Amino acid sequence: MRALLVVALVGGCSGANPGAVQCARDVDCKGTRICVAGQCVDSESGDLAPAAPLDGGDLDGALAPDGGDLAIAPLDGGDLAILDSAGDGGDLAGFDGAVVDGGDLAIVDGANDLPGPLDLGGADLAPRIAWGAPCTAASACAAPPGETGACALSFGTPACLHTCNALPDYGSCEAGKGICIPVGGGAKYCFARCGDLPQLQCAPGTGCALVGRAVYGGANYPVGACVASCTAGGPDACTRAGTTCDPVTSHCVDSATCGGCAAGTTCQPNGSCNPPSPSPLYGSCTALNPSCADQLCYGDVLGGSCARFCDSSASGLQACGAGGTCWTDIDVTPEAPNDSGVVTVDNGSFIAAGGRTVGLCLKSCTTASDCPFGWHCAEINGRRGCLMNPDPSPSITSGSQQPGDPCTSSGDCVSNNCVLQSTAWRYGACGRVSTAVACPAGTTADAATPLLCHKNCTGTIGGECPATQVCNPVKGWCEVALCRSSGDCSFLGQCSTQAAACQSAPATSGGAVGAACTVDGDCLSGRCSKPSGTLWPGGYCSAPCQVNADFTDSCPSGSVCGPMNAGGLYIGVEGQCLALCDAGAVARFGSCRVGYKCTPFAYDPRFGACVSM
Repeated sequence: MRALLVVALVGGCSGANPGAVQCARDVDCKGTRICVAGQCVDSESGDLAPAAPLDGGDLDGALAPDGGDLAIAPLDGGDLAILDSAGDGGDLAGFDGAVVDGGDLAIVDGANDLPGPLDLGGADLAPRIAWGAPCTAASACAAPPGETGACALSFGTPACLHTCNALPDYGSCEAGKGICIPVGGGAKYCFARCGDLPQLQCAPGTGCALVGRAVYGGANYPVGACVASCTAGGPDACTRAGTTCDPVTSHCVDSATCGGCAAGTTCQPNGSCNPPSPSPLYGSCTALNPSCADQLCYGDVLGGSCARFCDSSASGLQACGAGGTCWTDIDVTPEAPNDSGVVTVDNGSFIAAGGRTVGLCLKSCTTASDCPFGWHCAEINGRRGCLMNPDPSPSITSGSQQPGDPCTSSGDCVSNNCVLQSTAWRYGACGRVSTAVACPAGTTADAATPLLCHKNCTGTIGGECPATQVCNPVKGWCEVALCRSSGDCSFLGQCSTQAAACQSAPATSGGAVGAACTVDGDCLSGRCSKPSGTLWPGGYCSAPCQVNADFTDSCPSGSVCGPMNAGGLYIGVEGQCLALCDAGAVARFGSCRVGYKCTPFAYDPRFGACVSM
């Protein structure tokens, strides 16, 4: 979520330190030394080039753009395109990642190369603080040519960043150590990268905001950017004097001003900017009337709920309380230069990258009726929550739908035959006129329903089927097998969260996902996976499910969508709900019943799913 990436950025510059004037002309200096700006310097040092006007960008923002303070010899290898804070010599041929000392970059710093302070009329060259290094509001942060350095004061420990406006969105910066993130207003900043193949960690006082996955052959890894994420105490606390950690935004702000409050709000002792009577967490709000603490309303002009930031740590998950769930939001966008064009996603939940993955507390729900109109309710990190975007609807052209295409009535189909599971369902699939007419290419006839032709799919990629249909990877076809919300049902039915089916009267008793069962009726879902060899000992209540386009899933709270077979699980592919469990020291879901083991998640091994031993 892009809101996570907003930080308070303050550019730093240094004031002038006038020195004693040593000369007015070259003849006033001894030997081969020459007079430059009132100081005698060695003419062969190479630090100073013949005077020429500066255009404000020659020294990476180090000088005030007053046109004529100092010129430098051109750098011949693109050396300043990316600052190498690791000091591996790849970009800057010896840049040491700390303070530019006048020898590394052929830039005079007025300290080591000259005999005394260099007075440039208000534009002295201050030491440049490397990207990622600690800084203050007065620091001069290093940046590539044409970019601007700034100190991220909202971090627990403020650190230097710089713009990366010349790079593509989510491209690599700082020799792969950073990722270029749009922050709004047309600006982009180079944030420290987290996760990825080397499992990069965020510095104290920051957390990992997921932006996508990097793909390496057949493997992929969550990738994020280290953004402001402080806590009231401990290693992630605010270290800058006079600041406090705002509990709503998890940003460090000035204690006295809260960083500046909007009109109609006042600064609170805890660092929040609140209206006179703020709505509680998950209380109603709109974008036009954000009546929340810090005016943090997750919603639009029609409605929403008050929110706060959270993270994947044990305490960060508790921040959402019993009434919500922490949405860590995985915008799966493989980023260059490791983009193979292939995205594989098993689920957007249970991803802990960079030490702590940051997210937003969303209001919990059972069905979409618990959410503002037009929203949908789906499982996120073990609990169902309200998400602003609606479930995608299929494209239907009346009278033009071919066999296998979605339909709501027979009039939608060329064959005049819309096959529905029951009258409780809103959507079906167009069939053929008769069995004497072959199913079209790319479809397969259903032996159990001979007039029905299913679109073929593989289940090895996402998005193969129309909205409201899922790919059954076992049968190799698209089918109307589950509902996402009551919007998929007719006025005669409602979507059962437990069964993912449109029913006129959903079951109110029976075992939840993971419970023991003998027959289908023992389960709330109406689906009992019966024992088969070593699989499903004692029976296992489950339900069909799918991963949604926003990387949530359709399972009830306390469960997660898993694959039907040994293959992966992709968006729009049918899976099965599995009970959640605690695989580590953090207690959230409990343990599996006898005969089952807790298989930890790859990206958050503290938790897992209960499967046969």
